[in-house]
Amino acid sequence: MKSRVVPPDLFESRELRRLPLEVKWTLIGLRFVADDWGRAPIEEWEIKALVWPERRDIGSDEIVEFLLLLDEANELAIYHHEKTRENYFQLRAWPAISHRKGEASKYPEPPADVLARFAGIEPESFRAWEGEGESGGESVSGTPAAAASLPLPPPPFCKVHMPHGTTENCRACGNRRMANQHWGREQLAIQQAVQRGEPVPAPPQ
Repeated sequence: MKSRVVPPDLFESRELRRLPLEVKWTLIGLRFVADDWGRAPIEEWEIKALVWPERRDIGSDEIVEFLLLLDEANELAIYHHEKTRENYFQLRAWPAISHRKGEASKYPEPPADVLARFAGIEPESFRAWEGEGESGGESVSGTPAAAASLPLPPPPFCKVHMPHGTTENCRACGNRRMANQHWGREQLAIQQAVQRGEPVPAPPQ
């Protein structure tokens, strides 16, 4: 196992202090999973084996939930690389490590959005997925702002398994699919009401 230093200010984050102990311990364990650039592919079984080898009550579902909570707390970022068709994590708090000239991680770099988020910048593309991308002119993707502001369906998979899903059972993906299907039923009800000239059903409060 790699030799790593845990920075003393790791738990100064207010969001991290609110999280369960198991999530914090997982964050420390991921420092030993990551390469010298603070990133690695997401393999739930490997994280389970290295961080929680003796906890039978912690399985793949719990590892996924821990990763999602750490992503929401901005302690790491989960990203997908289309060429490798794999998902990776990038740790935010990572010490400067001297690398030999020309040396690079064997894993793809996170996208610019991730680095911007770590720097405290929220790109418009994040808000657009939540249906909040409203700005004058063009959006960051080059589409008109009016199109970017249209409501988007909830993602059908959890962030760990986006965009292609997983053949394994995943509790978080199941919750996302239910939300996605519910959204689809609501949109269908709205379309049918419009076609019949009836009032559009109000979304549940």
